[in-house]
Amino acid sequence: MITVRDTKDVWFHDSKNWRDFINLIANADQLIRQEQRRGKNKLRGTIAGIKSRDPFANYPVIFLPKRGEAIFIGDTHGDPDSTISVLEQERCAARIRSGEPLYIVFLGDYADRGKEDVRNLEIVLNLKCAFPSNVYLLRGNHEETNVGQSFGLLGSCIKRFGYDNGQYVFQRFNDLFERFSHVVVTANGIIGLHGGIPVDSFHSLLDLRNEEILTEVRWNDPSEEIDDYVYNYKRGTGYLFGKQAFRSFMKSIRASVLIRSHEYVTAGYKFMFNNAFLTIFSNGGSSSQSGYRDFILYPKYVKVDLSKPIKRWDMKHVYDIRYSR
Repeated sequence: MITVRDTKDVWFHDSKNWRDFINLIANADQLIRQEQRRGKNKLRGTIAGIKSRDPFANYPVIFLPKRGEAIFIGDTHGDPDSTISVLEQERCAARIRSGEPLYIVFLGDYADRGKEDVRNLEIVLNLKCAFPSNVYLLRGNHEETNVGQSFGLLGSCIKRFGYDNGQYVFQRFNDLFERFSHVVVTANGIIGLHGGIPVDSFHSLLDLRNEEILTEVRWNDPSEEIDDYVYNYKRGTGYLFGKQAFRSFMKSIRASVLIRSHEYVTAGYKFMFNNAFLTIFSNGGSSSQSGYRDFILYPKYVKVDLSKPIKRWDMKHVYDIRYSR
């Protein structure tokens, strides 16, 4: 079992100094810039067309090869207890340090709604800096300036660092968020993203470079009541997409299954579209730091063997978060 002593240098450091946060953000920004430069021109139109044996990032897509294991973590929304619980439960730091090919993919929405959004961001950024080739951070709809202004992150930064310094830290967070990738694909046929598939004309992974499409990737939601697309009146932004639209998208990039977060589901997971589509939510439960404690009874994460083909999601991929605090 991994201990606090084992992980202290990775995510238990808790800084109160705004300058420490600026340095942490700058370090993460530099790492992401470097991995984007290394991955330049490696992306292809379909998953099958990518021949790399190593992971790479070619904005806005991350590629994971056909080896090792991937852990997918959904919305953590200012809940470091949920984040740390998954990392400890899977012994992530010890396994990565041992040389195991383990990849941790966060599906976005690190701040807002919870009680400790600045702390939660500190943890995931420290994790990225400690293990840059094993940890990947996707951008969610809450990694947008106007959302953070309205739902918590700006207020948290000001409360923690004072008005002027807090505003500056908030802006630097948002500058960094714009560098986050939006999609992860794996050699065994998985595509992961925050919200949903785009409604604009889409023919290959290379089309994801369009910023309007990326906004839809952050905001769109699935519906089993439609076949194509309709405007999402419930959110007041983005679109709902149906089964036929989903099939067409998956065929165009030659993916087998999709995983996303974005919508809270009471059980922490939900299968759709003949189990080719999976929603997970990774905060709530017994965590005292979650804003969803009364809504998400059983927060989940997903673990997948990347060396094996995957045709459908099932319960063997879905895990309860066990809270130790």
